[in-house]
Amino acid sequence: MSTARRRRWVRLLAGPTIAVIAAAIAAIGVHAGAFQGFRQRAADGLFPTGVTDQRVAIVGIDARSLDELGQPWPWPRQVQSELVNRLVDAGAKVIVDDLVFAPATEGDPALAASMQRGVPVIVAASASLQPDPDGLLLRTVARTDPATALADASAGVAHASVTPDPDDGVVRSIPLVVEDERGHFTPALALAALMQLEGTTDIVLRLDAVVVGNVSVPTGERHSLTLSFSDGLIDRSKVISAIDVLRGRVPADALRDKVVFVGTTDPTLGDSHLVPPNKRDGVPGVVVHASALNTMLTGAYLRTESSSATVLTVAIVALLAGLLLLHLRLLVGLALVVVEVGAFAVLVLYRFQHGVIIDPVYPVAGIIGATVGALVVRYFTEVRQRRRVNALFARYVPATVAQQLVDDDLFDDVVNGVRLDITVFFCDLRGFTPIAAALKPAEVRMLLDAYYEHVCSRILERDGTIMQFVGDEVFAVFGAPIARGDHAVAALECALSVQRDRPRLDDELAGLGLPPVRFGIGLNSGEVVAAHVGPVHRRQYSVVGDTVNVGSRLCGQALADQVVAASALLDRLDHPRHDYKDLGRLELKGVADGMPAVRFSPLSTADEDVGGVVRD
Repeated sequence: MSTARRRRWVRLLAGPTIAVIAAAIAAIGVHAGAFQGFRQRAADGLFPTGVTDQRVAIVGIDARSLDELGQPWPWPRQVQSELVNRLVDAGAKVIVDDLVFAPATEGDPALAASMQRGVPVIVAASASLQPDPDGLLLRTVARTDPATALADASAGVAHASVTPDPDDGVVRSIPLVVEDERGHFTPALALAALMQLEGTTDIVLRLDAVVVGNVSVPTGERHSLTLSFSDGLIDRSKVISAIDVLRGRVPADALRDKVVFVGTTDPTLGDSHLVPPNKRDGVPGVVVHASALNTMLTGAYLRTESSSATVLTVAIVALLAGLLLLHLRLLVGLALVVVEVGAFAVLVLYRFQHGVIIDPVYPVAGIIGATVGALVVRYFTEVRQRRRVNALFARYVPATVAQQLVDDDLFDDVVNGVRLDITVFFCDLRGFTPIAAALKPAEVRMLLDAYYEHVCSRILERDGTIMQFVGDEVFAVFGAPIARGDHAVAALECALSVQRDRPRLDDELAGLGLPPVRFGIGLNSGEVVAAHVGPVHRRQYSVVGDTVNVGSRLCGQALADQVVAASALLDRLDHPRHDYKDLGRLELKGVADGMPAVRFSPLSTADEDVGGVVRD
């Protein structure tokens, strides 16, 4: 198998191999629960959402309410009674009190009477929660219930407990149903409110859902609801101040036909919880409960993508990153990998808005790992190839051409031999023998160095390939080792530039105390075979064919300051505009019937456009 084919197979197999390795590592990590905290925090950054049900309202007992009312907390039950009356009069549909009315007080009859004015009022019970080893729910411990008279007058008692994540204390879910030591179920405040809206007292527990009336609420471990926090509820400016309700300063439509959650919002009262959208100051507990009902009313349920889906995602994104980097130019591949990361971020956001939390950590890590792996593969497959190219071509071609041989995977074809249409370039000094005889050896070397630099720099500027130096002759080709359609144009432009810029060379030689030089140039276009030839220890890049021989002989026909080219070169020029003289058929050794040729005199015109030629 050739080196090129072997390298192609390595790259072809490397992409899927990298994807499999990345997926295997992700599977192990997901199973072990690694980076769970990072995964949760990454998902937290997607909150809040913009989905808020207009049937949910929050009345907060804030600092302004405490100051203006002038009553110490907790407020007397008469004040709480007045607040309930105001909400009933405002047309509230359901009232949810995130307040534990315990112990009993002398004001309880008034509050109980307010709770029985026709609007269902749900009251809270508090308790610590712990897992039930024999069941699927959390069990209440050290529970505090409201006063009996108030519990009896209410539409129901619900638990107000929240469950912060033990790793970082952030509340991301609440248990919809808990169980007491007697096996009785107690709904969360939000679920109790939903039961009132659905007109039912029944709760059906399924393996992965809680069903109330016609609403099936998907739940996670121990029937907890993953909360979806919205702008309209966590924004403190949207919370209605309790004092404004008591003083009748709230617009009629702010509370009419709404589920109104009442709770403390003053941070000094201690009911504050860290949540994904606000991990610095937290939000009041009443906002957490209102967000739970909002999640159920809007159907903005969130579920975490399964472990198998996460592993599959890692495999896909790692495979794509590997293919991009292994089969495209490096900079293009890296740019597209960055685009891939951005596209994945958009996908995460899109899926989140549609209720699915995609693990962002492992896929991004997979992309990074695939990028590193692909770069390593490229290094070991390309560096050796680049060294081979540099060893064989660095003397002949510009660095950009050598790099293209690697990027386009052309090296093996070039080494083994290809047939190309090219233009050959020969430049030879005129009268050099007597000049060299009059100079010291060091001066001859200095003159040749300046001459070679003058000619070769212009060849390389036009991506020509320098083949060899024979005495005072420079041999170069255009169109090899990489084929190009404008090789004749480039060769003619180079030849004219070499001749027209000769005065600069003369000035440089004069500065060295050396005499000026003159040279002739021969050009020919045609087909050749290009390959590396020669014994193992002396191989060199060469082009073979009559095109080369004719080009060399045409150089011998060029006088000082002239460029002589075969008419075949003119056939490869579009719209010739450079002045030339038709020489007819020149008799050349080894060429039967002569060779049609033309002569350019570059120093006779200021026109440097290579677009073409005009007969004189």
